[in-house]
This record gives sequence, C-alpha cells and structure tokens, in this order.
Amino acid sequence: MSTLLARIAAGDRAALHDLYQAQSVRLFGIAMAILRDREAAADALHDAFVKVARRAAQFDAARGTAEAWLAGVVRHAALD
Repeated sequence: MSTLLARIAAGDRAALHDLYQAQSVRLFGIAMAILRDREAAADALHDAFVKVARRAAQFDAARGTAEAWLAGVVRHAALD
C-alpha cells in the first residue's frame, strides 16, 4: 500500500484506482461502523479518497502502516 501512496503522491492516477480497488471495501466498512448509514458512509469514503489523492505525500511509513493511515483518513472524513 505504501508503494501505491508514493505513486499517488507522484501524480499517478492509475495508482489511486488500484488503491481504491484494493481498500475500498475495508474502508467503507470503517465508515459504516462510524456512521451507520450507507449513503453517509459512501460520501465519507468519497471524501476520504479525494483527501488521499491530495495528501498522499503526507504519508510517512516511519510513523505507521499505510493501512492505518488510510483508516485514519476515512475516520476523520466520517466524523466530519
């Protein structure tokens, strides 16, 4: 996942698609657990992926896993 984030940070749109394919089900589950509403969770997931596209360069593997960073982005999007 960290490789995909590095590619996204470099502007690779295909990497964003690959990341979505690999993680969207898990991340949607996180949003659903927080929001308990399918439409709101879908909106939060969309917002999170927009943030990922813009902020992928902020991911720091020394601070944690890519999966945990993505979960945090989704969590914050759901709480917003």
